[in-house]
Amino acid sequence: MGGSAAAPPVTAPAVTFQNLDGQKASLDAFRGRPVLLTFFTTW
Repeated sequence: MGGSAAAPPVTAPAVTFQNLDGQKASLDAFRGRPVLLTFFTTW
């Protein structure tokens, strides 16, 4: 079973979004904590 080394971590780009309360939030506010992003569509 061959394999390759994992790629080094990459810093996520600066992202701003609207939370469920309608307030702006930034991905930087969660730096150092795990973040799960879910993208959903109803196509």
